[in-house]
Amino acid sequence: MSQSTSSGPGPFGHTGAVLANDWCDWNAASPIPFSLEHIGNQRMQFSTNGFMRMLLDNGNGAQAGGRVALGNNLIRFVPQDRLHLHHVTLNNINTYLRFTNSITGPTNLEGFAIGNSIRF
Repeated sequence: MSQSTSSGPGPFGHTGAVLANDWCDWNAASPIPFSLEHIGNQRMQFSTNGFMRMLLDNGNGAQAGGRVALGNNLIRFVPQDRLHLHHVTLNNINTYLRFTNSITGPTNLEGFAIGNSIRF
């Protein structure tokens, strides 16, 4: 059983037609788990402001495949590991994975960061 967006009111989810620039939600009262699924063997892409920010690679359909990429512009990008962070820029490359909590604080100077910083 699945939930889908439809036109007209319903007991769960979005009420009304969803346009290309609209949104889709899931009502908290729904007894059905939310699932975002691509049944075909294609990757899933997530974009904002015209730039692909995240993709789930299909891994060529193999269960052992499947990789996640996060970045600022991932057009024609193929992730090389399970989690691949990629930053596209011309002169300043700072790509970090940061861990923070309520004790360390959330700023860019707090917590623990691992990554690279290359300046040209």
